[in-house]
Amino acid sequence: MGPTPLDWQSIESWQNLMGMSLEPKEVTAIRHLSFAFVDQQNKSKDAKCPPPWVDPEQVNREKVSDKVSETFKAISKRRKKRSGGSR
Repeated sequence: MGPTPLDWQSIESWQNLMGMSLEPKEVTAIRHLSFAFVDQQNKSKDAKCPPPWVDPEQVNREKVSDKVSETFKAISKRRKKRSGGSR
């Protein structure tokens, strides 16, 4: 079993341990955020899932792939330079 959203009892226990009293709307917001976090974590297991901070309609996978390839080529070149080209 994977991660689960925070339940009401966990939030209540945290409040008691910390000596804090959250407003009902704050507790509700925490629950909503917890559900959203777990939902996104599950979606992110799919390799084709775009990052949550990006509009999926604006992701150009080919362009991203090209940038990643260029980056790895640049890293490889730097390593070869440092080692005298023996790699």
